[in-house]
Amino acid sequence: MILVIDANQFIAAFLRDSAARLVILSDKVKLYSPDWLEDEFNRNEEELASKFSASGKFFETKKILFEFVDIVPFSEYSGYMREASKLTKHNKDMPYFALALY
Repeated sequence: MILVIDANQFIAAFLRDSAARLVILSDKVKLYSPDWLEDEFNRNEEELASKFSASGKFFETKKILFEFVDIVPFSEYSGYMREASKLTKHNKDMPYFALALY
């Protein structure tokens, strides 16, 4: 199964052992996300580190989870942004819809 994962679900999976983490680590799914997922994560890294339960494993966990998500550059799905804008009211969700259409 191919899925597009948004930053909220990725961060939730990062912060706690959850259903989202099980999906990310599953060999039954192939995950994709817009390239700004990394930017979003890095921009909030200090806050995430403070909330992370096993602080000594923060960077190791980050590395592992990012290995399960293929990051797609904007240039590959940008042609679908107009169509994506018709599918969502929230501009911040448009890249996810565009990537799914791609």
